[in-house]
Amino acid sequence: MNGPAAAGAALPAARVAALFGPGAAGWADLGILTVPGVHDFEIRAAASGELLGLIERGGRGAVYADPYPAEPVTYRAVIREDGSDHPPAVKFPAGFIPPDPARATAAERARWGGTGTGIAADVHATTLRGQPAGDAEA
Repeated sequence: MNGPAAAGAALPAARVAALFGPGAAGWADLGILTVPGVHDFEIRAAASGELLGLIERGGRGAVYADPYPAEPVTYRAVIREDGSDHPPAVKFPAGFIPPDPARATAAERARWGGTGTGIAADVHATTLRGQPAGDAEA
């Protein structure tokens, strides 16, 4: 999904904060969108449409048409997109919503990606000692 398509399907910023709590209140200002997907809420970068994270949807049947998160709300940082409905992702502690999903996802990609560096929505992170995150090019 590219940036314009994600923007057209995204929930309003006020609804995102109401669904996921105050940790998500600043996402719109960071260029982060929340798109109701088939199985999960997709957390995407507005500029590129890059999939950063997932939050499981709750409800089944008729109530599924009005999306809300499963309880407890759990964020999963997507390590890489693989075209599936359930890409490889790292689950955060239940109830913790990262205030900056791009930075949190970049850090998890650095941790789990095998190279010691990670990039998410143009945010760079590294697990390599002595190397500033901005210099960590993958």
